[in-house]
Amino acid sequence: MNKKRVLLVTSYVHQIRERLAKEETSPRQDFDELAKALDAELISFSDLETGPTTVKMATKLFNPAIGLAVYGYLKKADFYLTLAENTGMFLALLLKFRRGVKQVIIGHKISAGKKRYIFTALNLFSNIDGVIAYSHTQLNFARDFLKVPDYKLHRIDFQVDQKFYTDDGSSYQSRHGIVSIGRELRDYQTFIEAVRGLDINVTIVASSPWSRRKDETKNRDLPANIELKKGLTSEELRTLYRSCQMVVIPLQNVDSPAGVTSLLEAQSVNRPVIITNTIGIQDSLSNGGQIPATIGDAEDLRTKIKKCIYNPDYASKISQIGHDETLEKRSLDQYISRIKQICEDAENHK
Repeated sequence: MNKKRVLLVTSYVHQIRERLAKEETSPRQDFDELAKALDAELISFSDLETGPTTVKMATKLFNPAIGLAVYGYLKKADFYLTLAENTGMFLALLLKFRRGVKQVIIGHKISAGKKRYIFTALNLFSNIDGVIAYSHTQLNFARDFLKVPDYKLHRIDFQVDQKFYTDDGSSYQSRHGIVSIGRELRDYQTFIEAVRGLDINVTIVASSPWSRRKDETKNRDLPANIELKKGLTSEELRTLYRSCQMVVIPLQNVDSPAGVTSLLEAQSVNRPVIITNTIGIQDSLSNGGQIPATIGDAEDLRTKIKKCIYNPDYASKISQIGHDETLEKRSLDQYISRIKQICEDAENHK
């Protein structure tokens, strides 16, 4: 008998698909590729408004994450892959009332706030059969604080669609300016001070289809060399990466892998990356493939930007190392294959 699998996506998938459908070309989406690889029914925040009354009530009384967990539970699947811990923990609570069901979750920041206490107080990991994390920091927290057994823990690399974000082969000398992209836990205050007064154009795109964080560029005193953009199409974003001399990813001091999407996109198109050396991002860095910057230190960041500008051979060497490792270890296809194997192992574990 075929097992029924459900993929729970903590985002508004229909809206993302509608936006991408208007574009001539766009990157493949990990949730669609996962659904195909697992032969799973995909449910996201987009489905909550048209779901059963119980789902609508849970969403209204609590939040979309809980509403999604309730919707998933009502599907009566044999296996669930849940793409964030907010939904995964509540689904695990509901699954205490059902035997023989397996769930694997992706844990982005299980160390945050009340999550750690909810997981332990309710012994939720007895109903979670696999935890995937993008950083050892989160995995170690699950092992040491939450007492999750080793066989349930999986550290994997994040992904980029290497077939879309490709190197255009342009020379370093033909590129211009600095690009910084993303909203999640960015330290744009430090970045703005680092580039103030430099004779180089800077473009900041502080927007994201995923993040609900506030725009850290808002109401700031911006120097004349900074231009703000938002609402770019996938092709416009790729063109922006390809046109620049370097990508700078300034991060707040966090233990989750904020910035990893921009990092891998930039490296996939073969651009040098300067990135704040936080604990959370370290597992996504390669040996010599990025230029790490000190947390909150505008002067250090400025020095490294200038070195990258005035040393094209150095910048090209950095970008090539990062590019090669991204294609070797962090492609979307490798990511899907790895998660599929983890899910199948969890399903078959007695």
